[in-house]
Amino acid sequence: HNAVSVVQASGTLTDAVAAVQAHGPGGGSSMVTEQLVQGIREGEAEFLRLSPFNRWAEALGASDTVGPGQLGEPAIRSVDSNFPAAATQFETIHGVPPAGWEEKATHPDWSYFYIAAYLAFSINKAELFQASPPTMTNQALGVLELGIAMYHGGFETIRDMRRRVAGERGVSASDVSWKMVEDEL
Repeated sequence: HNAVSVVQASGTLTDAVAAVQAHGPGGGSSMVTEQLVQGIREGEAEFLRLSPFNRWAEALGASDTVGPGQLGEPAIRSVDSNFPAAATQFETIHGVPPAGWEEKATHPDWSYFYIAAYLAFSINKAELFQASPPTMTNQALGVLELGIAMYHGGFETIRDMRRRVAGERGVSASDVSWKMVEDEL
């Protein structure tokens, strides 16, 4: 008997997360969940609801981020460059992705994939805050939380906060966890 692997659709959100978990690079891919992706979508919807200027800018085509995940062209390019195998799996179920970055970020199906993959990319990027060799686990460092903040464009803010906290506490920035930063916010 030869086993044949057949990928079947089980829901756009589920399919997007499964593709990223199965074929995405780095530890961030395994940390992405349906709940996190849905939380990103809900958080961005609330942001747009409370920020009419940003909502209007997107409607007029004057925004550098669009769609339910508020992704921009650099985020879409990062996903396209780093998640080709995951995109191929998702494509087998949901068809060829749109061509342009804005269409990818706003497509009813593909937006789920791009949110999940960019969140995984951001979590992987958060691992850059880990000391070499590591001084604490990724969980203790708060890589997931740091990645979520970075998804929302907070890399420089988090980096600067970690440096400030390190200076105040007399420790190395690599010893500053998300919890320490959160306590300062």
